[in-house]
Amino acid sequence: MYSLLKRTRENFAPLHKLIFLVSLLAT
Repeated sequence: MYSLLKRTRENFAPLHKLIFLVSLLAT
């Protein structure tokens, strides 16, 4: 369970950064 959560976090980290950059550009 914990390893699955960790893997999911690692996979979503780049996506989160991309969303953050897009939100900055959209302002």
